[in-house]
Amino acid sequence: MLVSKLVPEIDARPSKEKIEISKEIFYISIALFFTVAALASIVPLEEGFIEYMGLTPLSFGITYSSYIFTRTLFNTPVGRLSDRIGRKKVFVAGIILLGISTILIPFCKNFGQILLLRSIQGVLVAFVYSPATALIADKSEKSLGVGMGVTNSSLTLGLAAGPIIAGVLGGFVGFSAPFYVFGIMIVLSGIFTTFSVSEVKNGKKVK
Repeated sequence: MLVSKLVPEIDARPSKEKIEISKEIFYISIALFFTVAALASIVPLEEGFIEYMGLTPLSFGITYSSYIFTRTLFNTPVGRLSDRIGRKKVFVAGIILLGISTILIPFCKNFGQILLLRSIQGVLVAFVYSPATALIADKSEKSLGVGMGVTNSSLTLGLAAGPIIAGVLGGFVGFSAPFYVFGIMIVLSGIFTTFSVSEVKNGKKVK
């Protein structure tokens, strides 16, 4: 009796409220899919990096992981920047530049060049992920869990699909093909985002 008076009754029945996901979340998720797919695409192309750029298994591993270190360093500063000037601006700039940098990968001739480019990509990935996460949260409103679920699904799908697509393109077309395809798709998704996603600054929509 005492407990029932002090603790309000909780309705454990599932809510019948319809959950709606903003189309903008799907647009952002598509861009993230291509981003992750491009970053993971170098895995099946290790032999190409060894043949065309003279990498060893060790230097290839360093190259693959280098973007993670620079991304880690820039995640927080970029997040603060997106809070100050607008999440969409930072996101679009990062994703378009990331697409261009992906197209440039086949032009690298040695370990130093590819290491530098992948490190720069890490900075650009921070420009993509940090504001993208905030954008998803801002636009999910009452369905944050579902919004993050859609986003995480696009990330894991890109992680799985990237190496497969790269393996097919690399095997049948050539070493450079996956980078050109993914790079172009990333740039196009960034341009599409420019016109289809509204700006958010400090958690408020900006016209």
